[in-house]
Amino acid sequence: MTNILENLDLSEIEEFLEDENVTDIDWNGEDLWTDNIVLGRVKQEKKLSAEFVEGLTTKIGNSQNKTLNKHNPVLEAESDTLRFSILHEEITGGLRSVSIRKTPATMRLSKEMLIETGYITEPLFNFFENAIKAHCTIVICGLPAVGKTEFLKLLTNTIPPYERVITIEDRKEIHYKQINPGKDCVEVKISPTLDFPSAISFALSHNAKWTILSEARGAEVEYLMNNLSSGTFCLTTLHTNDVRKIPDRLANMLPGGEEHTRFINDVYDFIDIGVLITSKIQNGKSITRRIEQVGLFSREHGQNQVSMIYDDNKFIAENLSPEIVRKFMKAGIKNPYVASKGED
Repeated sequence: MTNILENLDLSEIEEFLEDENVTDIDWNGEDLWTDNIVLGRVKQEKKLSAEFVEGLTTKIGNSQNKTLNKHNPVLEAESDTLRFSILHEEITGGLRSVSIRKTPATMRLSKEMLIETGYITEPLFNFFENAIKAHCTIVICGLPAVGKTEFLKLLTNTIPPYERVITIEDRKEIHYKQINPGKDCVEVKISPTLDFPSAISFALSHNAKWTILSEARGAEVEYLMNNLSSGTFCLTTLHTNDVRKIPDRLANMLPGGEEHTRFINDVYDFIDIGVLITSKIQNGKSITRRIEQVGLFSREHGQNQVSMIYDDNKFIAENLSPEIVRKFMKAGIKNPYVASKGED
């Protein structure tokens, strides 16, 4: 796609585009709101002019060869760093809605930042680093806009450069090559001629050690389980508000939902760790994000189990499931809560 930013007038929101802490810019037809990783959800005094919104709509529509109207009420497009979604007033009560998400090819998080802000404890961060080295499949869940993708991006730092990664996204947000220069990666973008199931299926034929799926949200999860059953590993995100809901949430994406007993068994077999990220507004002025839950999935002696080791920002159990222990031991990790010394 041609870079649509070349033709866009973004002057009325330039200050928010330049602010590294701002992740989302939303206009509801009357008020301008921004998501800020420090301040949370902020209502701005500034208003967008009708001319600006109309010009933005026209230019984005031209880039897609589409016109926003009551017959085509949704317009979406993306550049390398921004994702646009515009809703026609016909479906929004007479006011045009514009949503812009920033998707920069940068790493917003760091180990030091997360520990300092209380997002995560150092032993728990070490656990995740070691889990990647032990080839554990991890599902990161939470509600929209809590920062699931940013945490996923941070975890990719631990993947060795020689282990091939295939990222699969319909909207480019991970930017694996840019944040992990020199590592072996193929970045795949979903298109009208390539759907998620096909992309996941051919990841095996391209020697993927890791499949990184930007978000698990449809029937493609069945193909993902097939890949995991062959011995590959995965990082992905999921919309749910409790680690223990992950198996049912995934199963409900398939036709027939909860009837897929075998699929649910596969989830416990091939997904190792679930992590929940939450965010809360403090005093209406700042936002606090943190790891709320960590659970371990296992299937032992025909029984599905989820063992919660971390809940409500604290450890509630020290013992790990036998399968996770075996993975850590195989990777030479004796204590997963202590930082590893270099690569194997």
